[in-house]
Amino acid sequence: MSVLLQKTPSRLEVYNDLDGDVVNFFRVLREDTSELLRLLQLTPFSRAELDLSYQPSADPLERARRFYVRAHQSFSGPSAQVRSGWRFQRENDSWSSIVYLWRDVEHLVETTGRLKDVGLENDEATKVIQRYDTPDTLFYCDPPYPAGVRSARWGKKAYQHEMTRKDHILLAELLNDIQGMAIVSSYPSRLYDRLYVGWSLVTHPARSNGNRNMLEQLWISPNTRKRSKQQRLF
Repeated sequence: MSVLLQKTPSRLEVYNDLDGDVVNFFRVLREDTSELLRLLQLTPFSRAELDLSYQPSADPLERARRFYVRAHQSFSGPSAQVRSGWRFQRENDSWSSIVYLWRDVEHLVETTGRLKDVGLENDEATKVIQRYDTPDTLFYCDPPYPAGVRSARWGKKAYQHEMTRKDHILLAELLNDIQGMAIVSSYPSRLYDRLYVGWSLVTHPARSNGNRNMLEQLWISPNTRKRSKQQRLF
């Protein structure tokens, strides 16, 4: 979603996530902005709130609030299966920065405006890719990172919806066969190097939740590179 929010709007944009909590959050943010912001402003930066956020809720608004709490008060992120703990910091400067960011929810108003014309899907990636594939479609895919590239802290089941090695292979086979363009992101991966042979590779620094400097890589399809020379895609 962060990539979509930063890019110039296109005529047709669709965001897909198999995690229903993610899609629910952005749907509530778009359709009930003021009430969600009010609830977030009343929510303290608290270990108890984080513990509560892992409990399911049938109410879409409360479900969205709890998702946001997990996203900003935990180290592991909102969709992680492994709880890495509350984002407590002993250093005053670090603690002040974290609390300040928690209190700053007004930026979500801008996000709401950006999302008003974006379609939200909650389906398997392969189905969505086939559904929207055209020669003019650009797919940015950020799948669960392969188990082999994760740190030990992540564990073997770090995502709400994991992908097996076979799933990664099936996704790559589809992306190598589509009419459209594709970009895939991950940490450096030998598996991906084999699956995306002939694709361009871009490496850049990325900061993980554990505050360690990491490298992230983008595999860019030949169709994407070809079109980027004809018109500005990036």
